[in-house]
Amino acid sequence: DGRACVARYLASLTHPNIIKLRGTVGTPGSPGFMLVLDRLTLTLEEKINQWRLDQRKYRGALGIFRRDVVGLADVYMQRLVVLFDISRAMRYLHKKRILYRDIKADNIGFNVRGDVRIFDFGLAKELKAKDLVKKPDGYESTGLTGSRRYMAPEVVRCLPYGFSADVYSFGILAWQVIALQTPFADFDADMHFDRVVIKGRRPSLFALHVLPKLLQQMVEDCWSADKESRPNFRQICIQIQSELLGMKGGTSSSSVIDRSTHLMNRSLRSLAERSEWK
Repeated sequence: DGRACVARYLASLTHPNIIKLRGTVGTPGSPGFMLVLDRLTLTLEEKINQWRLDQRKYRGALGIFRRDVVGLADVYMQRLVVLFDISRAMRYLHKKRILYRDIKADNIGFNVRGDVRIFDFGLAKELKAKDLVKKPDGYESTGLTGSRRYMAPEVVRCLPYGFSADVYSFGILAWQVIALQTPFADFDADMHFDRVVIKGRRPSLFALHVLPKLLQQMVEDCWSADKESRPNFRQICIQIQSELLGMKGGTSSSSVIDRSTHLMNRSLRSLAERSEWK
């Protein structure tokens, strides 16, 4: 039973950015078996829509008149903090040998305090040494698993894949969070296979112009067709944190500094005692 598998995964996970299992109802395998989880108020997909409206408001007419620089900086910083929290959670999962396999905006939510929570572990899989068929990261796993627009080429091709498949998906999601657009919005399955998997097309880099060069390169590396060229989530965490800390020190707006400090402190509150950061 899928819900029983999810319950086993969640019972073994303790991370501030992964939804917490509070209890279960009924007997595993029975029709009435249910999970009791933390309440989430909105998804990342809905949050992206909010950011899009905020950004339009702060840019003013034609992006010129009444431009709110502080507001724009705050929206930018919020998005980076969300990506940082997602990457932290993914690093934790990978250290636990869990491949998530369904990173997408609809599977990431926010609680009432605005904290990020990854949920829906229905496609998660523990990668075991016996399943490694091609070093360093090629495991025997079911192909075409996940949501196609976020799916790594090797997953679409039903080839062996591993943790780097989650990194690819994160790269597509990162583009969506920064660009505030849906990746490959008008692609059907055939178009996606031909243009993305076969021909190597990726979302527009122009939409990432707000990022510094190092972060732009990181996103490009995440969705590389060569899975061995993709970074791991430890590297991704360090890159994003570096940009956030640099932003705090480089902006002249005290309100953005205060907001960034608040979110970063909340995001980093568990790092001192959590071994996954070491």
